[in-house]
Amino acid sequence: MTAHHDCSPRQVRRELHFMPSARLDGLKLRVEEFGKKTTQYYDGSKDNLIYRSASYKPGAAASADGGMPDTSQLRKMTEK
Repeated sequence: MTAHHDCSPRQVRRELHFMPSARLDGLKLRVEEFGKKTTQYYDGSKDNLIYRSASYKPGAAASADGGMPDTSQLRKMTEK
């Protein structure tokens, strides 16, 4: 990981920047909007994946470790 940015004072959004060449999946950016959406952007992925996005049901709480809500709270998932 090259950088980590908490983009708001209330910590409702977090950006994690990676070096795609150092990862097997080519992940370059992960943006988390807590309880709403998680988006991952790829560069140089072997399967030509550009991004992956998961949206959560309104009011979905983060998991106990502060990560993404569990899959029962998943509203929509998109890959391109």
